[in-house]
Amino acid sequence: MADEQEMLKRIQVISSIISAIAIPLLIAFFGWIVQSKISSESVKKDYVQMAVNILTSTAESDRGLREWAVAVLDKNAPVPFSSELRARLTEGAILIPCPKPPPELLKIPEPIPPLDSYRREEAPPNQSTHPTQ
Repeated sequence: MADEQEMLKRIQVISSIISAIAIPLLIAFFGWIVQSKISSESVKKDYVQMAVNILTSTAESDRGLREWAVAVLDKNAPVPFSSELRARLTEGAILIPCPKPPPELLKIPEPIPPLDSYRREEAPPNQSTHPTQ
């Protein structure tokens, strides 16, 4: 009976040591996997944005550059481009529409007045301006 309890204590100590080592390692490993996936998606997003900028530009761009941009978009698109659409985008026969923001958003904002120009309204003498009272 005493041997069994001593054995159980040893198993408990060993399992505590193993879990103290394994849990941080597992957290670090899965954190690394998630971080690498996020980083990969961010790089893809940047390349897609660059490709869209190339294809939306009305300036005459190099055919090889347009082919690269179409290939990047085709690789990252959930539905691949047809061969006819790929060819027309590469030739520049089709420009990807790039919506322009409304003119209200392009206006320069008005300056913000300084805070001391605002005055707090005077509260009646029997009321406090503190919100919790």
